[in-house]
Amino acid sequence: MTWKDTYQEWLNQDQLEPALKEQLVAMDDDQEKEDAFYGPLSFGTAGTSGPSI
Repeated sequence: MTWKDTYQEWLNQDQLEPALKEQLVAMDDDQEKEDAFYGPLSFGTAGTSGPSI
């Protein structure tokens, strides 16, 4: 699946919040869309999964 496929999949969601759909439609530059939809997001908890005791 390409970033273009992923973008279209998000855009075509029936339950998509209107504000998010507006943001997606406002992405008129392919580079901006590719930056947003190419590859997985990298984030995490940095090894923390709960409060330290």
